[in-house]
Amino acid sequence: MKIRMIDITNINHGFNKFRRAIRISENVSIDYITKRHVAFTVFDDIKKTIHSVLYKSEEKPPYDWSCDCKWFSTRGVSTGVYCAHIIAVNIKLSQDKQMLRYIEKI
Repeated sequence: MKIRMIDITNINHGFNKFRRAIRISENVSIDYITKRHVAFTVFDDIKKTIHSVLYKSEEKPPYDWSCDCKWFSTRGVSTGVYCAHIIAVNIKLSQDKQMLRYIEKI
């Protein structure tokens, strides 16, 4: 499955959200992979929260990425703006080429 990475240099996010995404990108793991979906778990060690980020390859942007956090469900879905958790997954995948290759060979 080919993952459409978001352009983290061109998205509408605040500095604090991006800084937080960089910090929590170290706590991203794969939950499960199917032929069309990849689920990630993102742990925020400061806020002590865990969120699920889902990538759906069959959806068109920006609906291919989703998160179960309150911020994304109330603001991101309607505006197409990504939360720190989705940004963190994309940072992790851009830095961890082995993880990205593992996902894309499924």
